[in-house]
Amino acid sequence: MDLAMVVVLAVGFIAIFFLLQFGCLLLASAGFPVAGVLSRAIAVAYFAVFAWMMIATFLMLAQGSASKSLSAVGEETPPGDRWVVESLAARTAADGAAAFRLAVRTLRSMPPGRVLVAVARTPELQAGYVKLGFTAGEKLRVYKLT
Repeated sequence: MDLAMVVVLAVGFIAIFFLLQFGCLLLASAGFPVAGVLSRAIAVAYFAVFAWMMIATFLMLAQGSASKSLSAVGEETPPGDRWVVESLAARTAADGAAAFRLAVRTLRSMPPGRVLVAVARTPELQAGYVKLGFTAGEKLRVYKLT
């Protein structure tokens, strides 16, 4: 999903660049002397924005936003019908109480035999999920058999 979003944005970004450059070309052919300067200014601005977008993309991918749910399952996770409750385990300390109430409601509503898995953002959140009956795993993973 993240990669698809990056591709769509990049294609749109490049298309707008070429449209602006084509507009500058039309201005130059119509005899406007500022068209060359405007074309260069657009190119420099686009390069700066492109560099900023690439840095942001690499930081987003390095953070692992798309792969967090994949890393919720480890060797210690029991086999079975696994449900990732990632949003419950990603809350900050400020809203942890609300996340724990939501986790309790989720646990009560799950049919028996399911394996709930998540990756806590902090060791404190992992400890909170252990208090709710989850089993702690490696790399802040938690799981619970319903």
